[in-house]
Amino acid sequence: MQYLSSSVARFLHVGFVVAIALTLSGCGFFFGPEGVFRDRGDDYLKAEVTAPIKLPEGNEGERIGQLFVIPKAGNPNVRLPEEFTVPKPASSDRVTEQRNEVKIQKLGERRWIDINNPPGEVWPGVHGFLEERGIALADQNPTSGTLETVWLSLKDDASGADTAMGKDRYRIELEPGLRSNTTEIHVLQMTASGAAGERMMWPSQSTNPDRETWMIKELAAYLAKDNASQASMLAQAIGSSEPRVALLDVPEPNLSMRVDYSRAWVSVNGSLNRDGFHVDNANREQGQWQVTYSTAAAKANGDEGHEEPGIFARVAKFFDFGLGESDEPESYRVLLQQQPEDTVRVTVRDSKGESLPQSDADRLLRRIRANLL
Repeated sequence: MQYLSSSVARFLHVGFVVAIALTLSGCGFFFGPEGVFRDRGDDYLKAEVTAPIKLPEGNEGERIGQLFVIPKAGNPNVRLPEEFTVPKPASSDRVTEQRNEVKIQKLGERRWIDINNPPGEVWPGVHGFLEERGIALADQNPTSGTLETVWLSLKDDASGADTAMGKDRYRIELEPGLRSNTTEIHVLQMTASGAAGERMMWPSQSTNPDRETWMIKELAAYLAKDNASQASMLAQAIGSSEPRVALLDVPEPNLSMRVDYSRAWVSVNGSLNRDGFHVDNANREQGQWQVTYSTAAAKANGDEGHEEPGIFARVAKFFDFGLGESDEPESYRVLLQQQPEDTVRVTVRDSKGESLPQSDADRLLRRIRANLL
């Protein structure tokens, strides 16, 4: 028995040593310099410089811009207050119309396409339209959202021969809409005044408004029936460096709109007649509206900016303790002011023109922004 016990002990001892050896070698196998799970933190030191990619002859590369543009920070010299209320996370702005809805908007002599998709998803659709029509591109820049066609000969529908109307070309420009996740498409047309091959500067307005209108209608009709789900990484940078509509806190909560005054007035006026708002009086010369806002009407229309009352507020309202939120319409004054650098400022104040608490002003301004036309 003693012999067997010593044999077993010797066997266990040898097995333990072998297990330790295998474990140590296993660590090197898994975690060593050449292991399966080795540390790759210094791999960049082994990187080698390679020759740039060469495109085949006859092909030109597209200009690639910054995909993720870092927005500009606020004024670093402004001293923050010692005490302030941290605002609640803002809900994403909703688009009230259906997705993929395409409209042709008009303001004076200007026309543009308004579509409820972000530019990164609209860009491939515009490309698809041009390819289907056989319209080649002379230049394109997905970062700025512009496409310029080659010179196009106008054909006779019956004979297919070139007409005496000459040649024209188009510049199609995409930019973010005034509402979140929407896109505006503007078209500029130019007719050749001399040889079509000559380099000509784009005019401020289309040479032939009828040809511009034709292109807008054709493009809008194509995008309305285009159900292909596509997106362009490059085109996602369109308008990211400087938003057209921004919610600011200085000098008071306001919407900064990078549009001309006429467009701002029409857009805000349209928003103030929707989802809880009602315009009682409007004065364009003074740049102000007297409006009524109904919480009940806003809730009926699914206002994302409205917070449902808590259990205690609902109980208090049920027993009429006067602590619940009132559904009675409230009066406000909305101001529109022209600012430098082609921007317009929108502010909301109480019926007497006094400033509102920041939380109330932010809630109403977000509501206005969500319904801009």
